[in-house]
Amino acid sequence: MPKSPSAARFAVEEAAFSEQLRAKGLKNTPERLEVLRTIFSRHAHFAIEDIVAEMRRRGRPASRATIYRTLSLLAEGGLIREAVRGSGYTHYEHVRDHHDHLLCVHCGAVVEFVSQEIERLQDEICRRSAFTPLSHSHQINGLCAACEGRRARRVGGAGART
Repeated sequence: MPKSPSAARFAVEEAAFSEQLRAKGLKNTPERLEVLRTIFSRHAHFAIEDIVAEMRRRGRPASRATIYRTLSLLAEGGLIREAVRGSGYTHYEHVRDHHDHLLCVHCGAVVEFVSQEIERLQDEICRRSAFTPLSHSHQINGLCAACEGRRARRVGGAGART
């Protein structure tokens, strides 16, 4: 029976991570492999606490130190990246097609978006400035509709920006 696309994709991530560990002279421990499986079984942004909770729920706990070190190795190897950074937390995501983020600074909700107009403008600015971009991240911090609605009700008026 052929592997599902997600299982085949995970096999690619696992092979790349194993090779990275070998190249660094590190062992591919069962705990590291379980962190990798947990991360790549998710299809959304995640924080370290999400991974801790999911691994506990599945009866496969690992120390926070192991999870932090594994995330660092995965980021260094280009398999995950910091997606959004809020006040006191960081969300990660699998490395895939380029997109940008809206971050609610109150509840932490993250919305991904793609704008060809923004990409075109960035390319044009770099071209005019004779600048070769290597990477970028675009994150807009604000309030989601639900948090803005709650804020507006608290201040007793329309959700006027400050």
